[in-house]
Amino acid sequence: MKRSRKSANVYYIYQLLAGVVFWSLFPLLLIIVLVTGKHRRGLAQRLGLSGVPIRRSDSRPRIWIHAASIGEVRVAAVLIDYLKQKRPDTVIVISTMTLHGRDFARTLFEDLECFLAPLDVPFIVDWVLNRVDPNLYICMETELWPLLIQKIHRSGRGNLLLNGRISDRTVASYQRLKIVFDPVIDSFDFIGAISDKDRDRFIRLGALSERVEVTGNLKYDPLLKKPAKTTPQKWRELLDIDLVDTVVVGGSTHDPEEQILIEMIELFRRDGKSFVWLIAPRHLNRLPEIEALFTAVSIPYQHLSSCLESGRKEEVIIVDTIGELVELYSIATLAFIGGSLCNYGGHNMYEAAVWSIPVLFGPHTQNFHMETEALVTAGGGFRVADPSGLKSMIGLLTSDQDSHQRASAAAQAVVASQQGAGEHQVELVTRLLDARFAA
Repeated sequence: MKRSRKSANVYYIYQLLAGVVFWSLFPLLLIIVLVTGKHRRGLAQRLGLSGVPIRRSDSRPRIWIHAASIGEVRVAAVLIDYLKQKRPDTVIVISTMTLHGRDFARTLFEDLECFLAPLDVPFIVDWVLNRVDPNLYICMETELWPLLIQKIHRSGRGNLLLNGRISDRTVASYQRLKIVFDPVIDSFDFIGAISDKDRDRFIRLGALSERVEVTGNLKYDPLLKKPAKTTPQKWRELLDIDLVDTVVVGGSTHDPEEQILIEMIELFRRDGKSFVWLIAPRHLNRLPEIEALFTAVSIPYQHLSSCLESGRKEEVIIVDTIGELVELYSIATLAFIGGSLCNYGGHNMYEAAVWSIPVLFGPHTQNFHMETEALVTAGGGFRVADPSGLKSMIGLLTSDQDSHQRASAAAQAVVASQQGAGEHQVELVTRLLDARFAA
C-alpha cells in the first residue's frame, strides 16, 4: 500500500515537533540528570554515544531484535534459539527499553551484543540506525516507537512485529492518535499476532489483513511442544495408579486453597467416591502449615518424595519437590489451578491443558487472561466462582464421561492452536531476511 501524502506530511511534522521539543529542552534535562543522578545510568547509550553494536566490515545478514523488558527478552530468547539453528550465519543484536531488561539479556545471551534502545527523536534514531545497520528489525510484542519504526521502513530495511498482542484499551488509545499511529502500523512488512482477537485489533488500527497472521505465542512454545507419550506411564508406575483411577491435581495452590481442597476430599469421601489427590503448593516453605491442616482433620497423606522412595500408600499426596508438577498433570483426570480462588492472579493453565485434560480455576486469573479466555471459550477450561462451584464441577467431570471427553478434546484443541509458534515465526523472519539481504 502506497503511503499517502497525508501520512508523509504527518511523519515530517511528528519528526519536526519531536526534534524541536527534545533538543530545546535537552540542555535543561541534561543538567537535571547530572545534578540529581536520576536516569544517568545508560543515558550515553540511549543517546547513541556508547555501547551501540556497530556493523563494520561484516557482510553477514544482521537482525536487530527489540524487546522492551525482561518478559519480552524471555520471549525473544525462544525466537533466537530457533534462529541460531535455522540461520547460524546471521548476526543478532538485541535492544531493550529498561536497564533491567538489558542486564538480563546480557546474562542470557553472552554471545550477543545487548544495548538500550535509542531515544525516539531525530538525529539519535538516525545515528543509531546507521551504526547498527540491520537488514531486518523485529519488534517483540507491541512497543511502537513511531520515528524508529518509520525510519526503518523508509530505509528499505525489513520490519516485523512478532508475538503481537494488543488490548482493546490500547487500541482505543491509539485510535485517538490515529493520524500518528496509522503510518506506524503500515510500516511493518508483516505482523505476527498471538491470537485471532489480536489480529482483529491490529486490522482495526489500519493494518492490511493480508499482512497480519495469527502465529501463536512464543512464550509457550517450549511448554507446548508435544509431550513425551511415555510420561503418563512413568508416573502411573511410580505412584501405582491405574488407568481407571480418578486423579485430581491441585497445582500451584495458595492459602486458603489447600483448606478448600481438604473440604472437597471430605465431601467426596462422604459421597463414597475415592480419588487420588495430588496437592502441589506454590511455595514449599508452607509445607508444615499444609501438613497441619491434613493432620487436624485426620486425613492421612504422603509426600511425593516418600512415594518415590518407598511406594505410594495413601490417597493424598503432597508434592514436596520442585519441577515435577508439569509431568504430574499427565496422570490427572482433571486439574485445579491454584492462585485463582484467592486473589493471586492464577497460574499457567496450559501446563495442565497440554495433557488434554479439563482445567478448573477460580475467578482470579488476571495474570493469565488470554489463556483462561481461550480455554473457557473452547470448553476445555471452567471458571468456578467459589468452593461450591469447584465441587460441582469436579463432580460433573468425574462422573459424566461424555462431559469429560468433550472438555479434554477442547483443551487439546486450544493447545494445538498454539503449538508451532516458534517454527511459524522463524519462517517469517527467514523469508523477509532473505528478501532484504538479497536486495
